[in-house]
Parts: sequence; structure tokens; C-alpha cells
Amino acid sequence: MSLSLLLLLFLSGLPAQAQSAAFLRSDFDSDGAVDLEDFELFRAAFGTDNETYDLDGDGIVSLADSFIFADDFGKAVEVETPPILPLTVSANDLRTVVLTDSLRMIIQNVKPFGISSLRLSGQQIDYAHPDLPLADWEWLWFQRQGFRLATKLIEETFERPTVERFPEQLVITYRKNGLSYRPVDVEIIFRVPLKGSYFEVEYVIRNGAIHTLEAPYAMLGFPGFSNYALVNEVSLSGKTRDARKPYGNFRSEGLARNEEYALLRQDLPGRSISAMTSSVAIDLPDRTCRLETTFLPPGDLTALFSAHTNKPNYMTSHLYVTMPDLEVGQSRSLSVHYDLSETMKTETD
Repeated sequence: MSLSLLLLLFLSGLPAQAQSAAFLRSDFDSDGAVDLEDFELFRAAFGTDNETYDLDGDGIVSLADSFIFADDFGKAVEVETPPILPLTVSANDLRTVVLTDSLRMIIQNVKPFGISSLRLSGQQIDYAHPDLPLADWEWLWFQRQGFRLATKLIEETFERPTVERFPEQLVITYRKNGLSYRPVDVEIIFRVPLKGSYFEVEYVIRNGAIHTLEAPYAMLGFPGFSNYALVNEVSLSGKTRDARKPYGNFRSEGLARNEEYALLRQDLPGRSISAMTSSVAIDLPDRTCRLETTFLPPGDLTALFSAHTNKPNYMTSHLYVTMPDLEVGQSRSLSVHYDLSETMKTETD
């Protein structure tokens, strides 16, 4: 039985109202409901060994898992969250949920750390990858006496975030003090306005060591690991790359090529003050959904480039920044601006 036929069976059996469930195995995007978006993610993983979609735990995503998914389809978890208008926020050790009049965002404080769900209010598609997040801090490393010391921050667990409310924005700060065996502190700060379909992520390094951090390097989400089962266009400062025909998205293209390869790359001089822009887009029959990021280099960087790179299992879109030495007691911050948009198509498009 094909997955397309299964989808028809799902739709024909969909209840008039969503059912409630204490735990939804098939809610891959963590939005509280098992819907068509979850089906698209499940269909993309069909035939692989991806543990997220292997619902029966036999090591492969197969027809048996599709029947489990069919049983979950249409169900939803009833969440009692009294509205706090114009913004609702709920934070704990595992995740932070932010709802504004324009945005819906979930930040997960588990491995891997980052934005696990991101969409416009009322939007069905999700820009985030279910396994790897947006706005991540992938790597931080620096030199000391000829040795490179590295931390993969996406795999670190941060402290419970602090949440500050201001008249025009919400500020959510995640901290990690004393990385591994060295007294280096980092912060990831999310600034979300009460109105508007944009937000900012700031990455902060503080040198609490007794030695200079030589040539610190950071790999930052730009926007990060997108939901490449849906993304079919990427751009870098005006240059665009579409998924090649006959593939409808970068996941299908990546699986067909079965190798790591560059989609787009841009290099800037370290002291450039030119803004670097990047975007991922999901082109649907009736509209185009786009997530755009902007980075304004501080002007004293040693090296800077950005790239969209496709692989058989995921697509990575990141900044690669090398900074000047960070002296004892000094700090450095880098900020990335995120903007979501949805453009409806006309008959002439």
C-alpha cells in the first residue's frame, strides 16, 4: 500500500473534532496535534532508520509504523494555557513556548539545543527540523598554546532560562557557565517583540579564564537546520538556489545524490561592514513561506563566511565566524536577526 493511499485513508477516517491524548507518539513537530505536517515528515522518513519516526522500535520506518501513525492521526493534546495577551510564554527546564499575535516558537533545552518549532500564527508549515534546531550554536572553539579546545554547544544542556518582560518585547536568556573544563561562560539570548513577525538571537562569550582565548571561532545558525523536507529554495545575499528537478525539496535531492555538497556559499572580508543575508523558502501552490536571517558583522572579525550545505540526512545553513583574541575578562557578542513572511500567489504568478 502506498503512502499516498494511506493519506487518503487517514483523511477519510479523520474525526470531526480532534481527540485528546496524554502522549502523542506521532506529534513529530511538538505542536500538540498529529496533522498533515506530521504526515509529511513521516512520509519523508519512510524507509529510513530514523529513530524519531520508528514508532514500533524495530529499527526501520516501515508499513507497520504507518498503521501506528494512522491511529494517532487527528488526535491532539488538550493544553490549558490561560491567555496572557498580547503574549503567552511558558518556560521550564526542557522547553520554552512563546506565542505572540504573529509568531509561534518553541525553544528546546535538550540535546540538541535550539528552536524546535517556528511558524507564523495560524501557519500550518513549520520551518524547524524535528531532529535538529534553528538558531543553534553548533561549535565554539579557540586556540591555547597550539592546541584547539572545542565545545559542541548544540549538545550542551543550558540552565533554566530567565524570562524578562518589557513593554515592547520578551527577553529569554539561556546560560552555560564554565564550559567543560574551562571557565568560559556563554549565553544565548532570544529577543521577541510583542508585535511583528521577527526576532533576534544574540550569542555571547565571556572569558573568565586566566588565559587569552586565541582566535575564538563560532558556528551559528543562519538560520540553522531547516525543515528541509519542505524547503525547496535557499538564498545568500541575493543569490538563489532551487531544488533541482525532478526533486521537489532539498531532502529528496540530498537522498538522490547521497553525498555532502554545497548549495550556496558567501565569503566576506573579516573587516567588512556589509550585511550578510540568508533565507530558506517553502514554495507552495498558493503561497511562498520564507524565513530570512540577517547578520551585520561587527567590523573586526578575522574571517567570515556563510553557507547552505545539503547532506543525505539534513541541510545545514550556518555562519562561520573567526574573531580576534578574547582577553581575560572580556566578552564578545554576535547577533542574528530573523524575519518570517508569507506571500500569497496570484493567478499571474
